[in-house]
Amino acid sequence: PGTGDAACLDILVSSQGKIIALYDDFSLVEADHAGDVVRYPLPVSKDEFITQICEDRRQHIWIGTSHGILLFDLNQKKFISGSTTLRALQDEFVHSIFCDHQGILWLGVRQPFGLYRYDPGVNKLQKLENETLRHLSTVSEFGRISGMAEDEQYRIWMWSTVGGGMVRYDVQKNEWKHFPDQESRNIVFANKGINSVYPQNDSTVWISTTVGDGLIRFNPENGNVIQLNLEEGLLSDYLFQIGYDQD
Repeated sequence: PGTGDAACLDILVSSQGKIIALYDDFSLVEADHAGDVVRYPLPVSKDEFITQICEDRRQHIWIGTSHGILLFDLNQKKFISGSTTLRALQDEFVHSIFCDHQGILWLGVRQPFGLYRYDPGVNKLQKLENETLRHLSTVSEFGRISGMAEDEQYRIWMWSTVGGGMVRYDVQKNEWKHFPDQESRNIVFANKGINSVYPQNDSTVWISTTVGDGLIRFNPENGNVIQLNLEEGLLSDYLFQIGYDQD
C-alpha cells in the first residue's frame, strides 16, 4: 500500500516472486508472501507525472515519468543511475514501458508521440518512425502508446487508450501492421480507446475498450469478432486489464 488514499498506478510480480506496485503518492512498494511491505519514495518532484513499471532481465525496475525514466535495483534495494545513453529521454514523457523476450526495452512517449527501442546489451537507443505508427500518433494531440504485449511468435502488439486501433510489429520479419485494416474499419474497437490487449495465439486476440464493450475476441487472420458481455456472464462490461492463468 501507498500512503493514505494513494491509488495504485501499476503492479507486477517480480522475478524474485515479490509484488512491486507503483502508487500515485510517488512511492514504489515491495511486498512479499509473508506480508512484509517496504515503501521506497521516488526521487522525483511532486509536479511530475509517473506512469508505468517494468522489470528487465537485470532485475531492474523501470519507472516511466514525465521526465524520462527511473531505475530501481531489486537486489541493492535502491534507485540507480542508468546508462548515459538513456539521458536522451530526460525530456520525454515516458507513458509506457515493455521488456520483450530478448530483454529489449520498448518505450512509448507522448506530447510529442514517439516510440523508442533500447538494447541494454549494446547500450543502443533507437527512435522508431514509420507510417504504420501514424495510426496511433495522429489520432489526437495526445496520441500515445498506452500498452504493449508480446505474442507466441514474439510479435509486439501496441495500443492506445485514446484510439487508433492496434499496431503489431513482427520483429523477425521487420514488418509493421495496423488493425483493423481498411476493410474492417467499422469493427467494434476501430475508433475507440483500448484499455488492454492479450494476444493468445495467431487467431485469437482478446481486447477491452475504454467505453464498456465487454470482452472482445478478435481474429487478426480474418477480422472476425466475437463480443462477450454481461449476458454471457461477465461481471461488468467495463474491463481494465486482461490476463491469463495457468488453467
